[in-house]
Amino acid sequence: MRKEELVSIIDSLLPRVYGLAFALMGDELEAEQVIIDAYTVYLMQDKDFLLKESFDSSDSKERSSIRRYLLKELFREVFELCQKRIPQLSGKNRKNLLEFESFYRIGVNKRAVMYLKEIEKFQIEDLQEIFSMERHRVLELFHNAKHELLIDKKINNEEMLSWN
Repeated sequence: MRKEELVSIIDSLLPRVYGLAFALMGDELEAEQVIIDAYTVYLMQDKDFLLKESFDSSDSKERSSIRRYLLKELFREVFELCQKRIPQLSGKNRKNLLEFESFYRIGVNKRAVMYLKEIEKFQIEDLQEIFSMERHRVLELFHNAKHELLIDKKINNEEMLSWN
């Protein structure tokens, strides 16, 4: 595979990767910066094995498996960067996201698992690979995220009813 082909494939994946970055960061500018950093870090890493591999761009199955591999790698890179940056933000980026307040109250790990499972439709096995976690830990994060969102929704509904 030529470097231009690799860059082209990665570029085509960026909108999906941006979705995760925004879901985790809650701010467009921060999400864009995470994407730029993840893209740069990923391209700087030793990807010689991808460049050495013969790649038949007409083979849709091969192209699909490479896209899936790269998508998982980029999701992992974005997740790791967001984990480092979110504590530095201290909530300043969420003032315009009141309707998603419950989602941003849960931890970054739970948000990432929830987003990738529900929005990107990844299987648990894929999430294990992306987060480098055991199956039971991924399932625990997913279950706890759903539980926290449901409890928060119930509390908010009860508060709204008490206002009337």
